[in-house]
Amino acid sequence: MSFLEVKHVAKRYVVGSFMQKKVIFEAVSDVSLSLNTGKCLGLIGESGSGKSTLGRMILGVERPSSGSITVDGTELYGTKKIPSAIRREIQVVFQDCYGAVNPRMTAKQIIAEPLRNFQKLTKVEEQAYINELLSMVGLQEEYGEKRPSELSGGQLQRINIARAIALKPRLIILDEPISALDAIIQVEILHLLKQLKEKLHLSYIFISHDLQAVSYLADQIAVMHKGKIIEQVTRVEELTEHQSKKLLQARLPTLF
Repeated sequence: MSFLEVKHVAKRYVVGSFMQKKVIFEAVSDVSLSLNTGKCLGLIGESGSGKSTLGRMILGVERPSSGSITVDGTELYGTKKIPSAIRREIQVVFQDCYGAVNPRMTAKQIIAEPLRNFQKLTKVEEQAYINELLSMVGLQEEYGEKRPSELSGGQLQRINIARAIALKPRLIILDEPISALDAIIQVEILHLLKQLKEKLHLSYIFISHDLQAVSYLADQIAVMHKGKIIEQVTRVEELTEHQSKKLLQARLPTLF
């Protein structure tokens, strides 16, 4: 069995009414996919294609209207409350690195947040582990004392990645994690994510509209369009759908 199984998932919203009838918008429609441990699924599509909505359902913050999501054999929405053991297995890195953190916290407080929610460490143990995490994402210990306003976008995204791996999750949702960064920094973050995936045996869902970035990191690629997965391949060259090929227009500089 795959670590993650998504079966016939749909998400519908009531967006208004017409002639006293509810108007339903289906953001995600009958999506099925699977992901094995240590692999990366690249989920690509244009804005509004439903990929981020699907990501939020897998993350456990938005309940599907129908279908099922199974994580390591456990139905994610099988009960009213998602078990904490499953919640810690799935973490996220968002596009807006500044919006994802409390601006009043220091970097080490940001990283420590999930540790304090799920683990009981002494102050000495916590600081030692935070220093280890900083090193893993390519930052020196002194960056732990800085606040978000004192960090560049790339540095802060490294802090967000450190927070995401702090609980040693098995799956990380990467929701457009590099699109707000400069091109050179994008490539550096992609290299870091690839190194961490291999070192920690992580699974990723990499959500993006940039096919070149996805193809660098992903072991399999799923293309979404208007709420549906229209194509699943293992290599960019295998894409056949016209809508999929349109995404090839969005490219990173050839720096890999």
